[in-house]
Amino acid sequence: MYYFLAALLLGGLFCYFWIQKKKMNVLSRYAEFHVRVLLDPQSSDNYRQYGCFIFQANCIAESLKEIVLTEVRCANKHIQVNTFDKLNFFIAPGQLGESAMRSIGISISSDYLQKYSPKQEGLVLKGYIKKLNGVKEEFMVSHYFQIEPFKGEVKKKQRVRNSTLAV
Repeated sequence: MYYFLAALLLGGLFCYFWIQKKKMNVLSRYAEFHVRVLLDPQSSDNYRQYGCFIFQANCIAESLKEIVLTEVRCANKHIQVNTFDKLNFFIAPGQLGESAMRSIGISISSDYLQKYSPKQEGLVLKGYIKKLNGVKEEFMVSHYFQIEPFKGEVKKKQRVRNSTLAV
């Protein structure tokens, strides 16, 4: 009896992970996502820095009609993603290439940014795609992004020209 329950449990876990793996491969067959972070140096307070994630889809299959993001989660607890309903990327039928850009607001802890060193942060995207024939397929993709320097952190080397004046 216990062997049967253990086999049933292992079979259920296998099916769950197989479905998750299948969801991860769906988007890569039809499109590629590019994620960037834009922080606004004018929009901050004592505790938070505000900005946005900018998404752009690069369509690589002609059978794609629409890409819809339903959930965006960041692995870092100091980065909070603003709530949203859906983020749609409409693709013109038969058109390959880049779609329009879409954005979602974020806020980042000021304490975290003061201690920040350049590294890759994780982002999980969930949603679905619609094909031209009306079929919906769910996907889940992880992306990595890097926060770029902002608000005076970019240090430019200046050329110093020494000249002497003869009197």
